[in-house]
Amino acid sequence: MALTYDTLSSITRELEIATADNVLINTPLLKYLTQNKIGQLEGEYIWTRPRYAVPGLTMWDGVATLNPGPTPEIYTKAKFNWAHGYSSITINRNDWLAAAHKGERAIAGLAKEIQIAKEDGIRKHLEEELFTEYDGTSHTFMGIPDIVKDSNPTNLPTGLGGITVADAPWWVANTLTYNSANGGLRYHMQRMVRTCGKIGSNPDLIITTEDIINKYEDEIYTKVGILSEKVRNWGFINLIPFQGIPVVFSPYCPAGNMYFLNSKFLSLVIHPDDWLKSSDWKEKSTTDLNLISNTTFTAQLVTSARNSMGVITGIS
Repeated sequence: MALTYDTLSSITRELEIATADNVLINTPLLKYLTQNKIGQLEGEYIWTRPRYAVPGLTMWDGVATLNPGPTPEIYTKAKFNWAHGYSSITINRNDWLAAAHKGERAIAGLAKEIQIAKEDGIRKHLEEELFTEYDGTSHTFMGIPDIVKDSNPTNLPTGLGGITVADAPWWVANTLTYNSANGGLRYHMQRMVRTCGKIGSNPDLIITTEDIINKYEDEIYTKVGILSEKVRNWGFINLIPFQGIPVVFSPYCPAGNMYFLNSKFLSLVIHPDDWLKSSDWKEKSTTDLNLISNTTFTAQLVTSARNSMGVITGIS
């Protein structure tokens, strides 16, 4: 094989398969969010069938004609748009020339170094994006703050998944404002777990900031709990359980917030045809001979039951 840009592109394509897996495997939050498949791909959208609890019984004397009640589409499907992203990375032309001069093995080494750097950057950016609110332009993920709130996403008046709170009051997450006069952090956490559990399934991950983790540690002293092997396999470090639920922190979690998540009803859905796909390497322009490659992805964070999750705000 001639030592051209095609050589570098071919090696990169081989490495990107491992990169796509490593991003999920080595990022605990992404691994957690992709463990269950929620939603079905249909054309341009992701559809989920919402879990809700609305009284729907009508008394009947067993004789009269049955009158079917309304079955609006809002109760059967939530529709999510895909979010698209890309990461650009460059290779200095002098580095390329040095590697090309040494041969294919040196090119492979250069490609591997670049791929590792790209992987680290994508992992960090994706976790940051998951805590960034939707704005319809630069941030098109339905982030955790969008899903775990008791109102429509701020910049999405049509509602989350096409369902507005006005149309479906049950389509909200649980919120609780921290008030130290009512009790400590554990008191608020107990209330939130009970509230989220009304749907019949407790949260399986609590995620917050490092400052709040420290506050929580101060309250529990040396108390410990038992975690399942599955929880350990998610890859979070320094797990601190609360009623068997792992409590972890993310550097991107909004200050003062503690999120209670449930992976049965929350998932990062990845498009099977566009997940960290790299373009061929090419020169940036006719005047800039440094090499560039773009890596694209298509995914979305979706939920089928906002009311299975919650957030405590204003923790100080």
